[in-house]
Amino acid sequence: MIDTSKELSDMIFKPVLKDLGEVKTVFISPDGNLNLIPFEVLQQPDGKFLIEEYTFNYLSASRDLLAFTNDTGTGNKCLLMGAPDLK
Repeated sequence: MIDTSKELSDMIFKPVLKDLGEVKTVFISPDGNLNLIPFEVLQQPDGKFLIEEYTFNYLSASRDLLAFTNDTGTGNKCLLMGAPDLK
């Protein structure tokens, strides 16, 4: 099971790590079978679970982000990623 967790983390989460930088709060709207995966229990190569370093907020649609906004105008940046079906 642990190997599966690490493999899934390598496939799903590792590609976005470099883009996250110092960000520790992740908003995610998984599609299809990714909806079945609890990202918090995926393991990094060092054996730490993602929940030990990141806070995940699951969104059913991108419009759900509006519930997390504030109008303080802080200028915070965000990274939005999507991947079309590449079959």
